[in-house]
Amino acid sequence: AYHSNVFMKMMAILGLLQSFAFLPFVFDNEFCLYNSYSYAFYFTYFGWKVLDILRTFSSYVLLSLSYDRFLAIWYPIQFQKVRQQGITKRVLIVGPLLVASFIPMMCIGDVTLQPNGKWLGIAGTEITDTNWTPFYKPYILLISGLLPCIVLVGLSIGLLYGIYKKRIIRHAGRRHQFFSALAVLVLNISYFICLTPY
Repeated sequence: AYHSNVFMKMMAILGLLQSFAFLPFVFDNEFCLYNSYSYAFYFTYFGWKVLDILRTFSSYVLLSLSYDRFLAIWYPIQFQKVRQQGITKRVLIVGPLLVASFIPMMCIGDVTLQPNGKWLGIAGTEITDTNWTPFYKPYILLISGLLPCIVLVGLSIGLLYGIYKKRIIRHAGRRHQFFSALAVLVLNISYFICLTPY
């Protein structure tokens, strides 16, 4: 379905952007030790935050896709209304909110020269000498990991129960909904296995 494919394409694009953003880290990093000050400064104040924003945004795209499949199974009339509204509005709301949430973390960081001549970059909420960090750290943890994970668990259970209750009739006209729901469940499981521990 076109609506689901848009979400899939967005997730693929965000995954590619994460890979490209991660490349500089691969070439010059040793447990947050960097060979040059410029690399240390880039990753401490910018690089890791870009990766976090892209990863979190990808989680919310998956959340939107799961929500759409959940609506399609349990509330088809409501799903038609949501589908007609399009995806752009959701992206324009969630994207800037995530960026704004991570911007304060870009101001927190520390780059110091080590005795071995390398630069140590400690980024984000790892710095605890800032007064507002104790309040900000749980907020970032909530929006970037805990909230998407909890909602995805609930939506996945709803999808599984909907399939079990035969809410999707497996005939030719609705077979694509069955496979769309299965695809979303596979994506959700991979999210739990790969991203939740991180």
